[in-house]
Amino acid sequence: MSTLSVDTIQGKTTAGTVAMPAGAMLQVVQSHVTAYTTTSSNSNSSTGLTVAITPKFSSSKVLITGSINGCYSNAATRYATYELYKGGSFLVKLHQLVGYAHTNASVNYDVDWSFSYLDSPNTTSATTYDLQWAAQNGGSSYFNNYGIANNGTRSTLTAYEIAG
Repeated sequence: MSTLSVDTIQGKTTAGTVAMPAGAMLQVVQSHVTAYTTTSSNSNSSTGLTVAITPKFSSSKVLITGSINGCYSNAATRYATYELYKGGSFLVKLHQLVGYAHTNASVNYDVDWSFSYLDSPNTTSATTYDLQWAAQNGGSSYFNNYGIANNGTRSTLTAYEIAG
């Protein structure tokens, strides 16, 4: 049995980077929102959940995960859609019918949901991911709705750089 103990690993070239095996996690960046938020617009806008990550290698993958809490719509047949944007451009639709209010107005639910999406940004430049949403079919949609107060619920967006 052998033990290797080091204080610092440094690349042997001037770039100073060390090759990592495929699948190794290189860095993690997270943002969160605790504010009670509402929209009545049917055009996408940011939820405030945005993360920026600068991949170390152009071959890296970026795993984006989100935990979205307290989603609700205020009237029958109303709901919200959620999409992930990268650098201001549409990347993927994540969820539709979030917080759908049933035709029986007394059956409205606060919905918690999560997602993951694996991206191949092919860059070593800063890359920004933004969770956007829109209210659909009229009415208003909300998230972090528990307790109808700020700081009662936390929604998160996390980016993990994974060696390719």
